[in-house]
Amino acid sequence: MDEAIRQNFKRLLRLKTKTDEKARQSAFRKEQTAYTEQLKMESENLNRISWEGVPEGELTQAQYKAEEQQQAEPARLREARLEQDRVLEREHVEAVRREEERTEAVRREDERAEAVRREEEAVRREQEREQLEHVWERENKPQQKEGHQKQQKKKAHGRENERRKKAALNKHIRQQMLHDVKVAAIEHRLKQFQDHEKCWGELRSNLTSGKIAKQSLRFEDIPWPVLSEAQSPIRPLDLTGSRIKQFVLHQDRKCVGPSQASRVARMELIRWHPDKFCSVVLPLVREEDLTMVNEGLKVVSVQLNEIRDTYDNK
Repeated sequence: MDEAIRQNFKRLLRLKTKTDEKARQSAFRKEQTAYTEQLKMESENLNRISWEGVPEGELTQAQYKAEEQQQAEPARLREARLEQDRVLEREHVEAVRREEERTEAVRREDERAEAVRREEEAVRREQEREQLEHVWERENKPQQKEGHQKQQKKKAHGRENERRKKAALNKHIRQQMLHDVKVAAIEHRLKQFQDHEKCWGELRSNLTSGKIAKQSLRFEDIPWPVLSEAQSPIRPLDLTGSRIKQFVLHQDRKCVGPSQASRVARMELIRWHPDKFCSVVLPLVREEDLTMVNEGLKVVSVQLNEIRDTYDNK
């Protein structure tokens, strides 16, 4: 009897290999029912045991053992049923896991196949595009080349025109800048000549009225006959022959021309006559500037005499 039970239990375990879950569970239930019926039959057979010919003491003991065995049968049955339920639960979990793995494998395979399909589709489209481009270039290359050449010539012509316009504009700007510089320089020189005459007028007026105190006149307060390129005051080193000649004979100086050079030189000599200058101006010069003023007076007198002598002989 125990061998038959073991055989039935082995058949239950072999059902785990079936792929159809519903069929496997149905077959398992049938086997479970058969197993239960077999246990019941075994229990009934034990109840029908014949006790004839057994001594009274042994009969009581045998009956007691039979009753214990009969009472233990439901517990065995429940344990077997629980074991079967646990087996079913494990098999169900395993089946669900295998199904999920199969589904995941199918999904990955579908994704891989889709990726391959897309890649093949992209390659096919690229080949078609290259083929169409090749056909278009073969059919339109002459026209395209001619159009490209025309476009290049047009661009070159446009660049040349643009270059000429820029060159003309730059030339105009340079000319305008030079003109502005020249005008500004002329205006600056004219202002210097005007300031020179104005300074001499103020100096004569102050000398006559006695507004200048003794030893208060500085070197730079005297209107020396040179042009200053900057706003800084004139220094002794600025009193050179070329700069004095430039100032006296400058074409921008008012009422001065080539034919009037001798007259202008004489007029300047009246201003810078050593005797007159030393008697009127030198007493008012500061002691620390006295030597520089004397040296400057000598240079100016020499240069004015040379200019006068040069143009008197012409």
